Amino acid sequence: MDPIVLVATEDADFSLLLSHVLASGGFQAIAIAPCIEDVEARISMSKALIIDGTDIDRALELCRRVRTRQRTATMAMMVFIRARHEIHYLKFVKTGVDECVLRPLSPDLILSGLRAIIVRRAHPAQAQTSHGQTEHIGAMLLDGSTRMLAGPHGNALLSPTEYRILRRMLASPGRVVSRRDLIEAAWPPGRFVDDKTVDVHVSKLRKAIHVATGEKAIRTVRSNGFMANFKKA
Repeated sequence: MDPIVLVATEDADFSLLLSHVLASGGFQAIAIAPCIEDVEARISMSKALIIDGTDIDRALELCRRVRTRQRTATMAMMVFIRARHEIHYLKFVKTGVDECVLRPLSPDLILSGLRAIIVRRAHPAQAQTSHGQTEHIGAMLLDGSTRMLAGPHGNALLSPTEYRILRRMLASPGRVVSRRDLIEAAWPPGRFVDDKTVDVHVSKLRKAIHVATGEKAIRTVRSNGFMANFKKA
């Protein structure tokens, strides 16, 4: 029997879409009402819970209840929110959801993210030491699975290239990172990337960090590259 994933939603189209996506990955979807009573009624047979976050307040309340009820506290939980609701990302993270992701999302990412949170919940000790998807960077929270930056001033979604540039800068805190280093870290081998292209992506990353923190954390070092310094929360 395929492992069961509960889908908490009142949107029939959302439920149908996820049923097809989950079935393609070897999961069986069961639609339930977005309430803790329905979650608890099915908890013994399910591997994970996916929540439709269209109604922000209702979704947040369900996330909180799942994490505070003894029977459901360790359940693998994923919530989908619309792009225009990304300002609520940090609220969901604070409730204890395993993944808070923006819609629309590709089927491959849904399935890979779902498998990852199920494994992490089944083996929490191993996950803490080997899986660093969410981390604090100064006053920000970076979610590696969604590339979302959440900070005291707001949230910003990084592109894959911007995310890889940030990861490279974090590997050398307080040190100058050359454009050549950033190209090697953020672009496929053998692809031609000029300095102007690097500067454009660094500028977008700088703006994203400013949206999240209000800080100008990346400094240009003339003729050398860039240096990142993040203030502590």
